[in-house]
Amino acid sequence: MDNKKEQVIAVMFSIIGSLAIIINLSIKGFNTENGLDAVKDLVGLLVTVAVFLVAYSISNKSKSFIDVGRIALEMLRTKYVKVLKGPQFDKSDYNPDDSTKSQRMQYLFFTEDQYPKKVAFIPLDPIEQGILDIRVSKATFVNFGHDTKDPNTDKLFLDIQSKIYIDLEKYLTLKYSGLFKILNNNNSETKKTKFKNSAIVIDFDEEKLKMKGLKKAIYNCSERALMELLTHKK
Repeated sequence: MDNKKEQVIAVMFSIIGSLAIIINLSIKGFNTENGLDAVKDLVGLLVTVAVFLVAYSISNKSKSFIDVGRIALEMLRTKYVKVLKGPQFDKSDYNPDDSTKSQRMQYLFFTEDQYPKKVAFIPLDPIEQGILDIRVSKATFVNFGHDTKDPNTDKLFLDIQSKIYIDLEKYLTLKYSGLFKILNNNNSETKKTKFKNSAIVIDFDEEKLKMKGLKKAIYNCSERALMELLTHKK
C-alpha cells in the first residue's frame, strides 16, 4: 500500500463516518445538545483516522524499505547466480540471541572462489535507512583470482573503487538528481580511516523515491558496479 492508497482509505473513512454522524443528527433532531454530540463524534472520527495514518506510516517505514532492498538484491543474485549468494547472515551458525553486531548483519556475498572467507558485496541492513553501500575490497579481487601478494592487486582494487565511484556519481546525477547524497568521497586518504572497503556509499531519499523507486535504484546501481567488477574476474 502506497501513500495514495492510504489517503484514499482515510478519505473514505472520513466521508462514511461524517455521513453517519450527519444522518444520526438528522434523526435525533438539530438542537444544541445533539449538535455538540455530533461534534464530539466527528472529533473522535478524525482522531481515529489520524492514528491510523500515523501507525501505518511508522509500520511502513520500519519494514518496507528493507523488504524492497532484499527483493532488489535477490533479483540481482538470481541474474548472476554463479557469482552472488544471499542476502544471508554473516555467520553460518547464526544465533538470534547473540548480541555481536556482525552476527546480526546480512549481506549479498560473492560466491566463494579463491578467498577462504565470505566476501561481502552489499550489506542489507543499511537499506532500512535508504543507504546503499557497495563494497569493493582487496579480498574481492583475491576471490576473483588475483594474487594477494602482488602489489598490483592493491592498486587494482583502489583504481576500480574510484572507477565505480565516478561512474555511479555520473549515473545518479543524471537519473536521481536531488534524490541522493554520497556519504563517502573519492579520496584515498579518507578511505584509510573510513569506508576503505566501500567503492561508494549512497544515501537515497527513500521517502521521495518510494518503495518501487528505491528498489529500482538499488538494483541498477548494484548491477552497474557488479558489471565493472566482473570484467576483472579471472
